[in-house]
Amino acid sequence: MSAAAISSLTQMLSSDEDSIKNHIVQHSVTSLLQHCEVYHNVDVEYPPPWYILSVRSNHKNNLSLKEREMQDD
Repeated sequence: MSAAAISSLTQMLSSDEDSIKNHIVQHSVTSLLQHCEVYHNVDVEYPPPWYILSVRSNHKNNLSLKEREMQDD
């Protein structure tokens, strides 16, 4: 481990709990995005298109029949 890595780790551990959680979450998200780009050759957009589509379809499914007919017009 490099000296810079050790000092940043020490700084992180000595800081407050919230910043540690934020750092872990940020690192996890970054790792996941890199995994998607490297192993699946995917250009990662945020939010992902499939998420937007699923939200739209769920919204449409939750509408009443009358509301759906009005939207289709």
